[in-house]
Amino acid sequence: MVNPKKDGIGVIVGRFQEYSLSDAHKEIIEYALDRHNSVIVMVGESQCRVTKHDPLNFEMRRQMIVSEFQNVIVLPIIDMRDDKEWSGALDDIVNRNSPPRANIVMYGSRDSFLESYCGMHKTQRLNIFGTSSSTVRRKEVGESIINSIDFRKGVIWATQNRYAQIIPTVDIAIVHNNSIVMIKKDSDNDMIRFIGGYVECIDDSDGSFDLLAKNAIKETLEEVAIKINLDDNIINMGSYAIDDWRYKNSGNHIMTTFFIINLSNKDIHPIAGDDADSIVTVNLDDIILEKEIKIVPEHAILLKKLKEYFVDYRDRENPGL
Repeated sequence: MVNPKKDGIGVIVGRFQEYSLSDAHKEIIEYALDRHNSVIVMVGESQCRVTKHDPLNFEMRRQMIVSEFQNVIVLPIIDMRDDKEWSGALDDIVNRNSPPRANIVMYGSRDSFLESYCGMHKTQRLNIFGTSSSTVRRKEVGESIINSIDFRKGVIWATQNRYAQIIPTVDIAIVHNNSIVMIKKDSDNDMIRFIGGYVECIDDSDGSFDLLAKNAIKETLEEVAIKINLDDNIINMGSYAIDDWRYKNSGNHIMTTFFIINLSNKDIHPIAGDDADSIVTVNLDDIILEKEIKIVPEHAILLKKLKEYFVDYRDRENPGL
C-alpha cells in the first residue's frame, strides 16, 4: 500500500564499502522510500583508488544498491578536504537532481556524514545500528579465501586498478673507526648489504626529529643492536630508486633514503638481530680505492654514493672518520 503522506526527496549519504548491503543500509533506505516520493543515495567516492579503506569503486557500489532497490537514484559525491566545500558540492548535486522547491531531507545514522555536513537542507538522524561495522566486515573478508573463479577475478581486478606504489625504505652506513658496519643474510649468497628496512609511521608528534631518520635509528637498533642518539652525527645522503629483484614486474618500486651515521667517537658492540644473520665490517679505504666488495646488486648504487661522499670529504682535507 502506497503511503499517502509521501513527500519530497529523501537523501542518504554513505560509503557503502561492503560486499553486500548491511541490514542497517537496507533499513535506512526502506525508511526513506516509505516517506518520500523519490530517494537519492549519494555514494562517497575516495580520490584514492582501491585502498584498504575504500576497496570498491562507485560503479560496483551502484550496482549493489540498485540490484536491491531499483527505484532509487544512485550518484557519486567526491571526497574533499574541507567540510564546507564538500557540503556545498553535495547540495549542488542533490538540487540538480530534484524538482524545484522540493522538500529535501538528508538522513544519517550514528557516525554518519551528518557529523561533517553543514549544508542548506534539513537533516534527520536515525537510531539504526548494524550488527557490525563495515570496517569489521571488510577485515573478515580480508581474512578469508574463496575457491571460485569470481573471487580470483576480483583479486586480479583489485591489483590491476591500484595506482603504482613507491615503497619507502631506509638504508644506513654506520661509520666506526674507519670501517663501515654492514650485515650479511644467509639468503644473499655470501654478499653483504647495508643495514635497513621498510619505513613505518613512527610517532613523530613531538617534532623532535625527521621521520625517516627515526626509522634509520630504529632499524639500526633492531638489526645490529646499536643505539643511536638524536645528537649523533646523522647525515641524510638523499633518496634513490632501488632495483630490487623482489619487485621486478610488480608495478611497484622501492625508494630508499640513505643515511650515514658516524659513531667513531663511541664504543659500540654490534650484534646481529632481526633479519641480519651476521655482522660484517668493511674498511673505508677499500671502498674509496674500489677494491672488490661483494655487495647485493640493489645496494651497489648506495656503495657508490658512499665512496663519492668520502672521496669528496678527503679531497677537502678533512680528517678521516
